Amino acid sequence: MASFSVGGAHSSLRTPSLFPTPPTIRMLKHHPVLNCTPFFTTPSLFSPKNLSLRSSNHRAGIACMSTTTSPVGKDDQKLISGQPNEKVVQVSSWIDYLPKEIQPFAKLARVDKPIGTWFLIFPFAWSATLAAASGSIPDFRNLAVFACAAPFFRGAACTINDFFDRDFDKMVERTKERPMASGAVTPFQGLCFFAFQLLLSHGIFLQLTNYSWIIEAAFIFLSCTYPLMKRLTYWVQAYLGLTINWGAVLGWYAVKGSLQPSIVLPLFLSGCFWTILYDTFMLIRIKKMT
Repeated sequence: MASFSVGGAHSSLRTPSLFPTPPTIRMLKHHPVLNCTPFFTTPSLFSPKNLSLRSSNHRAGIACMSTTTSPVGKDDQKLISGQPNEKVVQVSSWIDYLPKEIQPFAKLARVDKPIGTWFLIFPFAWSATLAAASGSIPDFRNLAVFACAAPFFRGAACTINDFFDRDFDKMVERTKERPMASGAVTPFQGLCFFAFQLLLSHGIFLQLTNYSWIIEAAFIFLSCTYPLMKRLTYWVQAYLGLTINWGAVLGWYAVKGSLQPSIVLPLFLSGCFWTILYDTFMLIRIKKMT
């Protein structure tokens, strides 16, 4: 059995003090079975160092003071080394709670990152609000239609982007776990998923005015060609601005049935510069992190 010595109490009796020296506990020898150093190694049991020990070290210290002569089991070894007995499952987003078959496609559409969808909705909402009659609120129906179509349209854009960039994404630490880059989704499955989302968004867009599909066709063209611009120009953010803010053109046309360049063009261009700004800041942040 391990032996202890208690000291310091006799000195407090000889010297009057309002705050006597606390007793100290010292380990005189290692435990014969565990052969490990106890955690009571400082002169005072109540020193800040001992009080700040983590719970894993605390458990290890208790195990070292055990006087049992039985062999050390696997659970005890995990306890002493600070390893948890339970298997910890890391959850990165709520997508991990979905069925396994759906998770890769949900990640492909970025459904857990809705900020891209909001960037599509804002220009349309601004334009539809400006196009509303003076003194009246915007047409809620048009806003609801675009808000329902935007997640599918954005998912289709992300899917076709990952399809074109899948070979490059494999070589980048930040993107190598994307579904098509990692092999969780095949290129053919990705194209089918892209067509499925595009058809859904197109069906919803048809609920706008009769000729809105013409402007929507330009919207689709910009979204599908954006990944290719990365190979042709350094001004990818400018092309992204044209793509994301095309909703400003569609929003005005959905309400008025025609375009008024003196209003639509300044709104559209200001949205493009806004996109260039925030996307550049995002890329600078990513570069500093890598």
